Amino acid sequence: MTDRQNIERLILVAGATGKQGGAVARSLLDRGFRVRGLTRNPQKPEAQALADQGAEVVQGDMEDRSAMDRVLDGAYGVFSVQNFWETGYDREVQQGKTVADAAKAAGVEHFVYSSVGSAHRQTDIPHFESKWEVEEHVRQIGLPYTILRPVFFMQNWEMMREHVLGGTLPSRWIQINRFSRWPSRTWVPSPP
Repeated sequence: MTDRQNIERLILVAGATGKQGGAVARSLLDRGFRVRGLTRNPQKPEAQALADQGAEVVQGDMEDRSAMDRVLDGAYGVFSVQNFWETGYDREVQQGKTVADAAKAAGVEHFVYSSVGSAHRQTDIPHFESKWEVEEHVRQIGLPYTILRPVFFMQNWEMMREHVLGGTLPSRWIQINRFSRWPSRTWVPSPP
């Protein structure tokens, strides 16, 4: 279902060719939003698939502030997710802060950051702590925001196969396509 106002709203999806970003971009397109998908490689099959579905796919690097300023031009909102496993702690934090700072400077109406459940609990788990550091930064800069904290995606079952077969199951999980619906709801106006 689309809303006429959605058509006017351009949402930048950082990490648009990844699992989360791609699912969010598709969900936004399904709801009638204009989507600008940020990727390092617009020739990837995932980028081409998004373009075929109507997204504007742009090349950029979340560590490059001038690139972020350029891709945020005209954006109403941002969905921001970084990949700790590709970048490590310091670069994930740098990317998250750079996207948030550029969004603030661009005057976006709403910023959605995808963190992780229990990021706030000082777990000493590096990919939780990095996301907490980005969360804190987002709160401090005065950007209108929503922070989502998914716990475990069902798509991760296969990589956790040994743990699952050994009897260790995450207690809370969600299918990534169901999760992807939540960010789009943050940019839909409430009824009068």
